[in-house]
Parts: sequence; C-alpha cells; structure tokens
Amino acid sequence: MEIDARELRKDIEMNRQERMKFIALWADFVRIHKDKEWSLQQNILINSMFQNSKNYPLTKEQYLEIKAASNERNKNQSKRA
Repeated sequence: MEIDARELRKDIEMNRQERMKFIALWADFVRIHKDKEWSLQQNILINSMFQNSKNYPLTKEQYLEIKAASNERNKNQSKRA
C-alpha cells in the first residue's frame, strides 16, 4: 500500500485544525460556565474513561504491543513523507 504524502499532510493538518477548534470551544465553555458546571462535565468524561478501561482491560504486554506497533507505523510514515 502506497501512501500519498500530500494526502497524509492534508489529513494531519485537518486533524490539527479540529483539535485547535475543540480547544477553543472548550476554553469558551470554561469561561462562560461556572466552575461547578464544567467540572461536572470533566467528571463525566473521566468516569467514562475509567469505566471503559474496566470493560476493555489490557494487560501490560498488550498495551506495550499496541504502543510498539503504533510507534513502528509512525516511524514508517515519517520515512515515506
């Protein structure tokens, strides 16, 4: 499978823009709403992440395998770009 470097850069830039947009939206939310309200939202998010980790637990070895595969993909993509 051949990766088009221009497409990859386009995807990376779109992802960056989406993250920046989310950060701006969250910053506005925090400024507009009281601390108690936005901290409850954070609590819901964090609790859902913990619940998800209980439903889909990974062993140390599984996590390291996934991390190694991700690092290898990133290294290969960097070489091609």
